Amino acid sequence: MLNSGRKFDFSKENQIFLNDSTDSVSKKILKGMVICPDSEACLNWARTHQNISTVCADVYTMYAKSIGLSTDENNRPLLCDLDDGDVVNLEIVMAVLKGNPLLEHINDVIDRIVEAGIFMQWTNRFIDEAKISTKATLSYPLGDEYLNISIKHMQSAIYLLMFGCALAFLSFFIEIAWHKLISKRRLSHVKTKNTSREQVELFVNYVLHHIKCDTRNTE
Repeated sequence: MLNSGRKFDFSKENQIFLNDSTDSVSKKILKGMVICPDSEACLNWARTHQNISTVCADVYTMYAKSIGLSTDENNRPLLCDLDDGDVVNLEIVMAVLKGNPLLEHINDVIDRIVEAGIFMQWTNRFIDEAKISTKATLSYPLGDEYLNISIKHMQSAIYLLMFGCALAFLSFFIEIAWHKLISKRRLSHVKTKNTSREQVELFVNYVLHHIKCDTRNTE
C-alpha cells in the first residue's frame, strides 16, 4: 500500500498512534496522510471515492456492516479489511487512588468480566440492536443476517403440533377401547366356562342319584 501511492485518511485522534519518529513505516504514512474530521467521515470518504485507505475501530467496522453502510445497492461490500491489518491495540484502565481498599475487588470484577466474555456479549448486542433498528438485509453469512420472524413462519410448526396432538389422542382412545373390549371377552369366556362346568356337575349328580334309586329298588 505504501508503494501504491494511495493516500491515508485519518482522524485527529488516530494521528497520535503514528507519531513515532523512529518508525520508517509511520513516517511514510504521515507523508501521505489526509486529516478528516472523524472516523465516520473517513469511512464515508473511503467508501464513496475508493481512492484512500483509513483505519477505524473494529466495533465501528462491524456496526457499519450491520446497518449496510459498507455495501452498495446490490449488497456487495465496498470496503475490505486487510489481513493482519491491526494498527494498535488499546488498553482501557480504571484509575483509583493508591491504597484504595476496593482495588483488589475491582481487579477481580474486571478479570471476571474479561474471562466471561461479557464485553463481546455487549458488542454483539449492540450490533444486533443496530440490525433490528435498520432492518437491513445484508449479503453476509447467515449468522450475521437479520430475519424478521412473525407468526406466519410458525404456521407449519403449529399445524404439525396440532396433528401430533390429535394423533396421540386418537391412539389413547383406541387403546382404552381395545382394553375394555379385551376385558369383556375375558369375562364372558370365564362365565361360559363356569356355566358349562356347573351343568356337567348337575348332570353327573342326576345320573348318580338315579343309579342309587335303582339299586335300592332292586334290593
